[in-house]
Parts: sequence; structure tokens; C-alpha cells
Amino acid sequence: MKKAILYFVVGFFALGIIGSFLPEEAKKDEVKVAIKKEIKQEPIKVTYNEAHGALVKSFGYSLQAGMICDNLQLRLDTKEKIEKKIGTTTTQSIYGDDYMIGVNSALKDDEQGTLCEQAWLHFGCDGDIEAKLLQGNPFKLQNPLLCEY
Repeated sequence: MKKAILYFVVGFFALGIIGSFLPEEAKKDEVKVAIKKEIKQEPIKVTYNEAHGALVKSFGYSLQAGMICDNLQLRLDTKEKIEKKIGTTTTQSIYGDDYMIGVNSALKDDEQGTLCEQAWLHFGCDGDIEAKLLQGNPFKLQNPLLCEY
């Protein structure tokens, strides 16, 4: 009986040692090492593009107008489409200043009482600067003009 227990214990340890050399175990170790290594990536460098800067200014203005003017609305997917077009975020990038210029310009127009009209003229569905950033608000208007950027 003692011999059987001894064979069992020795066999158990032998299987453990042999199992650690199997290729499957080696692959698991390689994965663990790869996970532990820091992945060093260069940040994507975005060079300033004036057309993109103007688009971000228009977006900032339109976003502010959409929040202030009850009859105007900025679609939820517009920001994502603009960021895809410019290749970076609108607010936390080299276009952040342009965004703030647009927002501040909208606030100045709001103080003068011309924000909603100017926003629709320039950024509405048929806008003359950047069309389709804004649409009519379907929750406030009976027959709003809807468009998609």
C-alpha cells in the first residue's frame, strides 16, 4: 500500500513537471510576457488645417446655438462625424482654440439677440457657411426642416 501511494505521489509530480514543458504552456507564458510589456505608441501627430479649424469654429457656434435656441437642434451624430473628418477631437486638440472662438462668437450673438437667426442662416439645412450642422427642432416645431450632416 505504501508503494502504491509513493508511485501515485511521484507520478503526480512527474506529470506536473512534464506538463510544464508542453508547447501549450510555453504559449501561455509568451502571452503573459507580451501583456506585461508596455506598448509604446507614438501619438498621432495632427497638423493644423485651416479648413478643419473653420469647421470646428462652425461646430462650436452651432453647438452653442443648438443649446440656446429652442427651435434649433444639433443632431447627436454630428460631433462624431466632424471628429472623423478632422481626424481628432474638437475640444481637446489643436482645434480647441477654434472651438472656443466659435462658442464665444455664439455667446456674443446671443447677447445681441441675433444668435438664432444667424445660426440658421449660416449653419442650418441650407446654410451658406457650413450647411446641415443645425436642423429644426422636431420637439419644438410643428413641421421642422430636418437634415443630416
